[in-house]
Amino acid sequence: MDKKNSPLTYESDSDTRSSRPENSPGPESGTDGKKTRAVRIFKNIWTIIKNYWMVFRGWYTRNMTRADKWAVVICLLFSFTIWLYVMNTSDTGYENKISYVTVDIEGKSAIDAGGMSITSGYGNVVTITLKGKRSDIGGLSAADIKAYVDASDIKETGRYNLPVLFNLPENSEIISVEPSTIPVSVDKNTQVTRAIKVKLNYSANAKYTVGDYILNYDTVTITGTQTALDEVAYAAAVFNPGEITTSLTLSGSIALYNKYDQVIDNPYLKLSVTDIIVKVPVTMRKTVTVTVSFTNSISSNYEISITPAEITLVGDPQILNDINEVSVYTINNDLITVDSPFKMRISSINLPDGVVWENSEQGINITVERLY
Repeated sequence: MDKKNSPLTYESDSDTRSSRPENSPGPESGTDGKKTRAVRIFKNIWTIIKNYWMVFRGWYTRNMTRADKWAVVICLLFSFTIWLYVMNTSDTGYENKISYVTVDIEGKSAIDAGGMSITSGYGNVVTITLKGKRSDIGGLSAADIKAYVDASDIKETGRYNLPVLFNLPENSEIISVEPSTIPVSVDKNTQVTRAIKVKLNYSANAKYTVGDYILNYDTVTITGTQTALDEVAYAAAVFNPGEITTSLTLSGSIALYNKYDQVIDNPYLKLSVTDIIVKVPVTMRKTVTVTVSFTNSISSNYEISITPAEITLVGDPQILNDINEVSVYTINNDLITVDSPFKMRISSINLPDGVVWENSEQGINITVERLY
């Protein structure tokens, strides 16, 4: 091919060297020289590809009839269809190696019924190699593979090597599994009971009082091997409500802690209860005015005496914030005459739920006199 008309243009080493001083170091010396040579090679390859594309485009647009162009398109589509057919029907020898497949333990009911617990065997992973069509297994990952060991035949304590079993996707075959067995240890159960603590991280206004927590369960029974149980110092539920402005009802999970206040993450320990509900009473004290009501309007010819004039209420802040006075009795003033004043001692009053009258044993004395 004539160099002038060839699409394969490149820069020869002789052309480059002819324009360089005889004693000057070449661009290929050292690390910089290697980079320069790599850039030059890439440029030459890109130039070749670009020129071939220009030749093909010119040939396709100038030398082909409309029928020829359609023939090329049909051939390409036909070739692509054949490729898809081969990929989906003929390529059954494709292999996919999948690592970090988690192995579950199934069939534990017989172990539990026998008063035993699994002490090791959880959290193991295996690597499996599958064979099949690329279209069937090429996109599989560890999350798509179900691996497990069957512990249903274990009747006694000890250490067992159980074969790893699989629920495989369709049209797949196992080539290898590493490791092919998982060690599972079983030991006798025992139980301990621990009090449940509540860890409440909060802030509250100084005028609020946070009372004792009320739990729906006070204790939890923990089942497991003696070695695992010896590590348990207490059980607790942790809550982070932030700023408290009213009474709360919280629900959460129970965790086990060691003597260093660290959470014990042991799947071999079983709890009689795992969730708990905690009521957190929050109260405040507020002094309010005591009033009485009348069935009919009254004028200045009545003298009213209420002792004490104020009382202290204790209750939830959200409720007390809306209470500034309390009407303790409704008086029929038509029954009050000049000679017959109204007198009464009050020892209980109607209040909203969650609000109590402090020092209610002192009572409230009410006297209403008609002057004329």
